[in-house]
Amino acid sequence: MEQKQEQNQEAPQQTQGRQGYQPIDENKINWQELEERWGVKRDELEKSGDLQKMLNYGKSDLVKVTPNFGGEAFELDARLSFKKDGEGNVSLVPHFIRKEQKLEEYKEHKFSDEDRKNLRETGNLGRVVDLVDKETGEITPSFVSIDRKTNEITDVPASKVRIPERIGKTEITKQEQDMLRAGLPVRDKL
Repeated sequence: MEQKQEQNQEAPQQTQGRQGYQPIDENKINWQELEERWGVKRDELEKSGDLQKMLNYGKSDLVKVTPNFGGEAFELDARLSFKKDGEGNVSLVPHFIRKEQKLEEYKEHKFSDEDRKNLRETGNLGRVVDLVDKETGEITPSFVSIDRKTNEITDVPASKVRIPERIGKTEITKQEQDMLRAGLPVRDKL
């Protein structure tokens, strides 16, 4: 489920009046700027399969980036994603590896001691919480997790998570689906 959450990290925006899911338009990406600024090459992302993930609002696996700070290049590992602004411009968002999570507050949700314990032990908050978008002020019920590769806090709106009736050969009852939607664990079967 973590990978599915990563894939749906950001809500895709509607473009040009068309309804439904719209992947990121690759033609809106300035590849020359990405290579000069971050050392990121399109063909390498495509060969690894990361480009497809990123065009569908997900994150890459860990890749080497070489950003320039003060005229000096540094080699760092990061996961990458694309972000669209209101005008449809696409920018690269690096998700650098953090030594430890910052578990005080996230999108105006203050973590309790129990929340911090759950995030450290399981990587998931264990419940749905209301998060506030800092640009729009919109409140969104969301699942909160820790990205195991970068230690970054990440979230997925609860409305974007689909709970199937079956996973593999295992039937998921209505009660278990409701528990999963609420962010609760279902340990017996899964």
